[in-house]
Amino acid sequence: MNRKEILIMFSAALAGFLLFVVSPLLLLNYIKWVETRPTTLPVDFPEGTQIIEKIDTHQGFFREKGVTVVVAEVPPESRQSFAQQLREEEFIDFYPLDQVREILETVESAAPLLEAERVLWTFHDDTLVFTGKPFSDYFAAAYDEETGICCYVEYDE
Repeated sequence: MNRKEILIMFSAALAGFLLFVVSPLLLLNYIKWVETRPTTLPVDFPEGTQIIEKIDTHQGFFREKGVTVVVAEVPPESRQSFAQQLREEEFIDFYPLDQVREILETVESAAPLLEAERVLWTFHDDTLVFTGKPFSDYFAAAYDEETGICCYVEYDE
């Protein structure tokens, strides 16, 4: 065998290895990450936070369409420091947008948050850059320091 034939055989063996061994491992790791992926909040929940409710209706392998809603309760001893972290990440006091409020109203465990007078909110609409169609791909989060209820919504149309 000459050098060119050896190189071709080695390349084919390497491609086969990558295709049949490495690719499935990467796919399994991706699936595991999607199922257990961390919160999309810019800060981590404090230790002791309890997830009260999680709804995820995203469809498809790449999580293309659907709604994810997570409602969590931050423990009393961490509520002020968590609020400060969110303020540092540009969470502000404002009334929730109607589109976000409509989703939150369907989640019973988010009710205390919607009734609170002073809530920290953030909203990012990613579709304005790509499609110009508002409220079709957004992330919104709210936190009530008094009750410790934190809720975030990811919406993908």
